[in-house]
Amino acid sequence: MNSSCLPAFIKVEEIENNRHFYVGISNTQTIQKVTSNVFRNNLYTIEEYLNSATETKIISNWKINYLTDLDSNNIEYKTRFTLIGLIDNTSFNITSSFNYECYLEIDNYYFNGNRYIEDYSSKFIKEEINRIKDELIMNFKK
Repeated sequence: MNSSCLPAFIKVEEIENNRHFYVGISNTQTIQKVTSNVFRNNLYTIEEYLNSATETKIISNWKINYLTDLDSNNIEYKTRFTLIGLIDNTSFNITSSFNYECYLEIDNYYFNGNRYIEDYSSKFIKEEINRIKDELIMNFKK
């Protein structure tokens, strides 16, 4: 999903496919600090900050997790989170700059022995998503 296509008026928590979530409103002073802290608390490091005239993106590095399935097979998951802050141009003021409509985007894949397959249904990724999403929601305004 191209974040520039997300309308700013969408206020639903889950946007599509269990991988895009609305997490609240932030401002220029806190968006990077809060996101960095939440990612770090969950053992993700920041790979990249991208800023444009309409949005800011904070992208984590890929985190590799090895889990054991019901058949005692080790499964490799790789997961990355991106916080997308869409700038609200009507919110500018001298003391706090801009507000951002914030969305969390998740990329998650498991390795089946031959290739990586996109997956958002495992208990592991659901718990990982909910933990990070809930922490961002608690720190951003609704």
